[in-house]
Amino acid sequence: MSKEGLTLSVEHAVGTGSALDFRERGHITIRSTKGIFGIYKDNDELASKEFQNLLQEAAYKGNFYHIRIALQPLENEESDVPYYLSTFIKACSLVQSNFSDIIKLNVDHTGQIFAVGLSTTTADCSDIHTKQVVHK
Repeated sequence: MSKEGLTLSVEHAVGTGSALDFRERGHITIRSTKGIFGIYKDNDELASKEFQNLLQEAAYKGNFYHIRIALQPLENEESDVPYYLSTFIKACSLVQSNFSDIIKLNVDHTGQIFAVGLSTTTADCSDIHTKQVVHK
């Protein structure tokens, strides 16, 4: 990790199955793995009408919202190909939370990131077909 910290690219996709079209969503900068917070810089895609419409359609169909974070292998590993940590939530929970989510990175005692978590302020999707979603 450099003096500026570690910058991780966050990508996202909507849908189901293995042929997801991941696109860059933003970046997380971690100044120290000993701390508890990082800085997130969004590319504003969540705020775009096009993406919100795509996500609402996925929510009505019962599909999922995925994120993944690219990590570089440890120095002692043979491959230098990045690997991904990923997770997903129901698309409807992101719609119901007015496109607000929380990304958590899990770090072990050596400072290595080993998992990513994603949550929203609401997981209730019971009224997804009737609720009028407020766009920011």
